[in-house]
Amino acid sequence: MRYIQRYLPSGYIDMSAIIDEPDLPFKFLWGGRGTGKTFGALEKAKRIHEATGNTFIYLRRTEIQLKEVMKPGNNPFKELNSIYGWNIQPMKHKDYGLCFFDCEEDENGKLKIKNQKPYGYLMALSTVGNIRGLSYSDVSLIIYDEFMKMPTERTMKNEGFAFADLYESVNRNREMAGREPLQVICLSNANDLANDIFVYYHLVDRVEFMIKNNKMQYLDYGRGFALLRFDDSEISKKKQKKNLLNS
Repeated sequence: MRYIQRYLPSGYIDMSAIIDEPDLPFKFLWGGRGTGKTFGALEKAKRIHEATGNTFIYLRRTEIQLKEVMKPGNNPFKELNSIYGWNIQPMKHKDYGLCFFDCEEDENGKLKIKNQKPYGYLMALSTVGNIRGLSYSDVSLIIYDEFMKMPTERTMKNEGFAFADLYESVNRNREMAGREPLQVICLSNANDLANDIFVYYHLVDRVEFMIKNNKMQYLDYGRGFALLRFDDSEISKKKQKKNLLNS
């Protein structure tokens, strides 16, 4: 039986091993707050771009969430920029729309795009109907951040269908042309296990079985789905304990 290595020796998620696992284009990761899911996925996307020139899509559920990401203090690359000395910023481009670009400051200290080729595109699932007919053949990975809604968030109508439609619009039967299929990695700290995407792909029963039997991963190579839980993260447990002590 095959398993994916979920953690690095440091205790953080081994996102490179997860994304590189073949024959599983749909990967769903949830639980384990503070374990480096978004950090690792964006770092891997950057490395893929450097090696192949391929770009990625950074996806959020709603346009409101996307607008928050565009604010300097909420840049998903903020920590990566600090650690590696990068300056990857979300910017609006007249041709590409909302994208992540390599940036620099001009003589007035204002950010400007240094390299006109984007690392990735920013999108909201609630408005993906706008991309129909457009080509994203350069995209090899979709990072869907916080794909499970929080209890305070509204349910989006036909969310599972919208997600599947986005995938097909970007993928465009690449396998028929001898190319690798588009990869999607969906990340969440929330535990809305009856979310519309799981319902759409008939995964709810499998997820419930995993929880009931304390299984941390389920790999379906026939359908191309990987379900990965991180409720057993030692880093997350330590952070929760620290928060309780400080409350």
